[in-house]
Amino acid sequence: MLRIFIGMVWILVLIQVVTDFRPDLLHPADFGSDTSNYAAAGERILHGELYRLAPGDRPVSVDNPPEWSVPILSPPPVATIWAALGVLPDALRFHVPWLAGLGATSALVIYLTARTPIVPLIAAVYLLFAGLGVMAWSGNVNALIGPGMAAVWLLTSRKSSRAAQVSAGVIVALAALVKLGPAVLAIWLLTQRRWEAIVACVATGVVGLLITTWLGRFSVFEDYLGIIRDASALPSPLSIPGLAVSVGVPAAYGSLSLLVALLVAAAAVIVFRCHPRATFALTVMMAVMATTVARFDTLVVVVAALTPFAATSSVGGLTGSRRPSSSSVVLALTSMVVVAGGTLAVATGGLARTSVSINNQAIASVVVRFSVPNQDATFGFPLAAGATGIAWLDQMGSIARTVLVFSPSCELLYRYEPTGVEAAIQIAGDGVTAAGSFTNGPAFLAYTSDCAAEARSAL
Repeated sequence: MLRIFIGMVWILVLIQVVTDFRPDLLHPADFGSDTSNYAAAGERILHGELYRLAPGDRPVSVDNPPEWSVPILSPPPVATIWAALGVLPDALRFHVPWLAGLGATSALVIYLTARTPIVPLIAAVYLLFAGLGVMAWSGNVNALIGPGMAAVWLLTSRKSSRAAQVSAGVIVALAALVKLGPAVLAIWLLTQRRWEAIVACVATGVVGLLITTWLGRFSVFEDYLGIIRDASALPSPLSIPGLAVSVGVPAAYGSLSLLVALLVAAAAVIVFRCHPRATFALTVMMAVMATTVARFDTLVVVVAALTPFAATSSVGGLTGSRRPSSSSVVLALTSMVVVAGGTLAVATGGLARTSVSINNQAIASVVVRFSVPNQDATFGFPLAAGATGIAWLDQMGSIARTVLVFSPSCELLYRYEPTGVEAAIQIAGDGVTAAGSFTNGPAFLAYTSDCAAEARSAL
C-alpha cells in the first residue's frame, strides 16, 4: 500500500510541476526551453557556427554569465543528434525527445518505487521527487541519461545476451557524447570485464565524434574547450569545485579538486570491483558530479544509483497469480504519463508557430530583449530609429514572457507583456504595442548582448 501511495505521489508531482510550479515546461518548442535549444544547436551545426548566433538563427536565451554566455553548454555531439532529428516534422522533432525523457524518467521512478527497499525509497521521495518531476518535463538530456545509466546496470549486471551488452555500451557512449560525465561508466564496465559493451562504447563514441567533426569541423571542439575553461573559472556552488571553494580551498585549485575527487572515486571502483553494486552506485555519483556547473535539478540524476539495490523481483504487495508483474505496471503507467503529457501539450497550444518582426517608430535606436520563463538569460536585437527587422521567421514556439526595450545606453524605456501570438511589435515614443500584421521583406536582425545585465536586473 505504501508503494501504491508513493506511485500516486509521483503522478501528483508531475501534475503539480506543469500546472503550478513550472507550466512553461509543458511546451518544449517555446524559445529558451532545453528542447528548443538542442533543436537550435542542430540547425546551427548544419548551417552556421554552433557556439555563436547569427541573424535568422532560432532564438536562444544567452547572456547569463557566469552560468552561461553561449547558445549551448553541451558538447558538440548533442547538436549532431538533434541535426539527425531535423529530418522529422517540427511537431515530432520537438516533442518526441521531450516525451521520451518524460517517459524514461517516469519509468525509472515507477520501477524503483516497485522494487527499492522502503527506507531508501522514502529518502528518495523526500529528497528527489520534486527535482525529478522538473527533470521529467524539462526536455533536458538528463531525463534520458538517468534512466540510461539505470538501464546499463540492468543490461549488464546479470548474465545476458550479446545484444544486451552491446546495447549497454551504446547507451554509455551516447550519454557521454552529450554530457561527458557518463563516460566514467566505461571504468565500471572495464572492471566488470564487459568487453562487448566496451567495444560497442568505443565504436559508438568514435563514430559520433567523426560525424560531429564532419558536420561542424574540428573548430567546434576548440570552441567547446574554451567554454569548459570559462565554466571552470566560475564553478556553481553545488559542484565539487564550488563546494571546495566554500570550505576555503583557493579558487585557483577548484578544478584540481574535481580532478582529485574523480581520481579517488575511480581508484575505489577499481579496488572494490568485486562489489559491483556499490561500485556502480559510486560510478553514477561520479558521472553526476563530473561537472563545474551543477544545479539541484541536474543532481537528481543520482537516483539511478539506487538501481543496483532494487530487488530483482517485485517486493511486497499482492501475491499469487492475481499480482501483476512490476514490468507491466511500469509499462502501463509510463504509457499513461506519456500520452497524457503529449495530449496536454498539444491541447494547450504547444504546436504554435510564430514569426515576429519589430518596427521601431521611435526617434532613437533601441535594444529589444526577450526574456524566458524561469531563466535570467535573455536574447536581444538592436534596432535603429525608423527601422524594421525580422526577429524570427516561421518558427515553432512562441513569446512566453516580458519584452524589455532599452535605449542604447541601456536605460529601460518600456516593458511589454506579450500574449504569445503576436506577429509584430511596434515601438513608438509612447510605448510598445502589438502591430497589425507581420512585416515581411526586411532583413533578419542581428543578435546582441547589449543591455543583458540590465535586463536581468529588471526582470
